[in-house]
Amino acid sequence: MLIRMEKTEHQAVGEMYRPSKEVRNALARITLVQIIGPTAVGKSTLINEIAAREPERFSEVCTITTRGRRKSDSHNVTTDVSPEDMKDRIKNRELVQYFEHPSGDIYATDTSSYETEVCLLPTMADSANDFLKLGFKKIIRFGVMVEGEHWRERLLEREDDEKFSGRLVEALNSLE
Repeated sequence: MLIRMEKTEHQAVGEMYRPSKEVRNALARITLVQIIGPTAVGKSTLINEIAAREPERFSEVCTITTRGRRKSDSHNVTTDVSPEDMKDRIKNRELVQYFEHPSGDIYATDTSSYETEVCLLPTMADSANDFLKLGFKKIIRFGVMVEGEHWRERLLEREDDEKFSGRLVEALNSLE
């Protein structure tokens, strides 16, 4: 299901989305670590390993999305959010940020998504810069990639995903 926001809706919330002052104030104590890379390179796997070693210090940012649940989703992903609810939260500036994936799904976070003082976020390259002016205490960025053949194998494991072509578009955008 494609849920692209109409141009007038983008203009209503603005291409340069800014969360409310209350949301920005909540971010001032958070260090965000962005793990940046294309789909299927192991961003979430890396984050889960780090968070498991020191859960009192590190946590994965909980993502809110309009897409359906995947078998591989961690407990930190809230799926199947209605597009209407997501659009209302955008218009009311309740979210920290949001990103429209090439698949048509919307991914977002809110203040409850950031559970510890150091939060780890698997980040698509297209959305990485959106976080720079949100008011985080600090942002640290890491890029990840895997060897070509291994990445191809990981991609093919996701080939049955109905939005696989959108994931390939995102991967191409990340690599560019």
